[in-house]
Amino acid sequence: MRIFEGLVRAQKLEIGDEIYLTAKGGERTRYVVYEKKGISPDAFDELKQYRGESGLTLLTCKDNGNNRLIVRCEQKAVESYVSAGRTANVSNN
Repeated sequence: MRIFEGLVRAQKLEIGDEIYLTAKGGERTRYVVYEKKGISPDAFDELKQYRGESGLTLLTCKDNGNNRLIVRCEQKAVESYVSAGRTANVSNN
């Protein structure tokens, strides 16, 4: 999925949904959505908040660009590619 498609789909995400990001090297990180809310376009302080050691924040437009949708996710696990399509768990939070 391309980034733009992911932001369009962000509006359909619900609390508890999982998101996986895979780096070029094969490392895959799992995140779980814990918050979803609308904010004003100039609410930049909202971007500084997250739960846990690290997190993922998705930000996209809503209401025809007049407001923003913020989706916050907590990092849960990082997996590394081993061989033959298998992954080994490297880190659990």
